[in-house]
Amino acid sequence: MKKNLRRSLLVFSLIFLCACAKNTMKAITIDQGTSLIDTCLERDRASSLVGQAFTFKSAISAPEALQAGLPYTSLEVDYLSTIGYSTRITRVTAKSNDTYAITKSTGTDGKAFYQVAANGGSPKDYDPVSDAYLYNFFELPSYLLNENIYGLQSARALLSLIQNKNENKLTSYNLFSSGGGSLDMALRGNGLDFTSLFTETPQINSNVTSIHFVLDNYLLTSLSAAYVVDSPLSSSANSQIRPTSSSAGVECSITMDLSYRSINEAA
Repeated sequence: MKKNLRRSLLVFSLIFLCACAKNTMKAITIDQGTSLIDTCLERDRASSLVGQAFTFKSAISAPEALQAGLPYTSLEVDYLSTIGYSTRITRVTAKSNDTYAITKSTGTDGKAFYQVAANGGSPKDYDPVSDAYLYNFFELPSYLLNENIYGLQSARALLSLIQNKNENKLTSYNLFSSGGGSLDMALRGNGLDFTSLFTETPQINSNVTSIHFVLDNYLLTSLSAAYVVDSPLSSSANSQIRPTSSSAGVECSITMDLSYRSINEAA
């Protein structure tokens, strides 16, 4: 009888431990969340990302009538630095689907020169006018670092308002962590300001209604946000999508995935 009891307790313990292992995320307080964010920001400021391969993927969802005013509906950037430099950008808009291969050379003065090969064509010198949007992603590690910094700074500012009991722009918030620099953070409100985060998507300004961050090992790995825009006066290609503080505008969304591969911890 005692043997059977011990066996039953052992089985129960194993089941319990397995269940706990699958559900390690725990709710944390604002104080704990802001402390974790501060640690992330300190690490980000200390040095740029160190690694050999990075990937950035993003998609914007909006009604078809508004897609002509978007900088992209789908964007994917692959960056490699294992042997030399290589950046590949795939950008889908309402008008076209284009792939760009970017190469870089460095002059004797240390200045970087870029060439762009569009859709398998011959490389041409980077044009600061026609290639201005693409240039944002030429040095992907720097871009990803900025996304970490600006996104977390804006989120921390919103949480600090509640923490200091000065103001509350959030209707709800959820913070979860499993330790080790992990954070799952969802913020909801009306007219949340994430202007500095979405510099390449001008239709997202101070009009975010909800935003969800996922961090692993103190680095942002995914982000999704819902935002509201004014409807353009016409559906022509020249129509502009403008941010709005009204909750009666058109709802759109953006998702981002950030990947840091082959991180060299010793560097």
